[in-house]
Amino acid sequence: MKVNTTKIFNGLSCVSCQFRCELLPFPSLRTINCIKEQFCVWPESNYYLSIGLVDVVANSKYNYMGGGFVFVDFSLANIKIFTNARWLDYLTRSGLRLILVSDK
Repeated sequence: MKVNTTKIFNGLSCVSCQFRCELLPFPSLRTINCIKEQFCVWPESNYYLSIGLVDVVANSKYNYMGGGFVFVDFSLANIKIFTNARWLDYLTRSGLRLILVSDK
């Protein structure tokens, strides 16, 4: 299966609220003024990881994490993405902390 890297590096959206504001490549004005903590899942293809993180992290009444995070789906299915050296530079431009989530 061929991975389309232009699509992967084309956007990063916040999943902490219903607006799903874009953080990369161009932050939306709503994102700049957002009072919620920003949580993202990258790449955005893993729907179940996004739903699980929103349920556990973003909707938690007892969230003491402080600050925003990008949860990177570091699974075997995405291994071709991580062979591209640009992925780390791309995600650090968001200004959010990175958390690698592996499948095993």
